Amino acid sequence: MKLVDFFARVGPFLEGKTPLEDALAALHGDASSEDARRLAIYGRFCRTHREEALALCFERLHEAIVDERGARAWQELVAAYFHAHPMHHSELLENGRDLPQFLLENGHAHGLAKAHAELADLEWWEWKTLSALDDPGDADPDSGITRLGATVELRPYENDWIGWLEESPRAPLPIAGQTLVLFWRDRDRQSRKDRVTPIEMAVLKTILDGAPLEQPPAGVARQDWRETIDDLRAAGIVLGARRTA
Repeated sequence: MKLVDFFARVGPFLEGKTPLEDALAALHGDASSEDARRLAIYGRFCRTHREEALALCFERLHEAIVDERGARAWQELVAAYFHAHPMHHSELLENGRDLPQFLLENGHAHGLAKAHAELADLEWWEWKTLSALDDPGDADPDSGITRLGATVELRPYENDWIGWLEESPRAPLPIAGQTLVLFWRDRDRQSRKDRVTPIEMAVLKTILDGAPLEQPPAGVARQDWRETIDDLRAAGIVLGARRTA
């Protein structure tokens, strides 16, 4: 049997799309044979690999679903997700990229709310911020034009995830409270996230618009404006040579 034919027959089983019996039938195998036993072991390995690909990245989501609906609900979600989005990336956690959107579109079929999709999005951007490659443009953060760090990402949520993460014990989902959460990697290359204040939003917008930072917008005190910019610089969000006003 050619290798391409072998993988065409065994692939759906290893992806969790068909049962072992179908793969054996396609391979003309005997369910009681040693080869069947080995294939079953490899199938379990692949299933565990899929579950780990999501559980390692979406740790809090995993915990929430297991607490609310049990371990089987999580296993069924993993199976459904990878049925729709088969593994394709050599970086294990990168295979969870589409989970937030999958939950947004299909979460109701698994008894999950929009809050679960939001939590998945939050955890995805935590991981993406942490795992992002160093940008050469950030190598010297205190020189060059005023700019945002390469890892800066702003995400809107209908739930107060920062407050939820600070609670102990954490309350059941959802935690209503619209927030804008900023993700970034600080000067020590640590992944961070926090709510964005209105003044911070004004600073970010000014930079993205390419406008000078020297003059604060109407209604913002010059001292508050300068202190906010300094805080964002210290955090590694705003980069570039300092300008005096």
